[in-house]
Amino acid sequence: MYVTLDDPMVRNLAKEDPGLFLQRFKSPVLIDEIQYAPELLPFIKIEVDRKHKPGMFWLTGSQHFHLMKGVSESLAGRVGVVNLLGFSRGELIGKSEEAKPFLPTDKMIKNRLEGRETLSLKALYQCIWRGSFPAIAIHEAVDRDLFYSSYVL
Repeated sequence: MYVTLDDPMVRNLAKEDPGLFLQRFKSPVLIDEIQYAPELLPFIKIEVDRKHKPGMFWLTGSQHFHLMKGVSESLAGRVGVVNLLGFSRGELIGKSEEAKPFLPTDKMIKNRLEGRETLSLKALYQCIWRGSFPAIAIHEAVDRDLFYSSYVL
């Protein structure tokens, strides 16, 4: 199951009655934008301790977990944190399965330069201008300025 805390009604339920929220959205569940309701974390901790079953909760958000405002639960030993980057060029052009981990050796750089298509200056600029976040990199209709304005306070 997937639930996003971007929805004000869902977010309100998570903040005001975390126990009822977890009854409504049973595990396994992916809770997106967890930073909006840190009140859920003690209830998630209790549920994880009670069931001892990996993969019950998948928490995603646009803030670093340990820096979230109002987080007092460490969830030590119960959570794995994965920081994701934007798409690589290989992923954007559909060749991610061919890619090997990049080590900046002379040989690796030479192999990459020989095996890649070259981008025009305009295409390179477009890649840089749009960025590599999935929502904007793969959906050209998304307004770039509107998307990035949400990252600036």
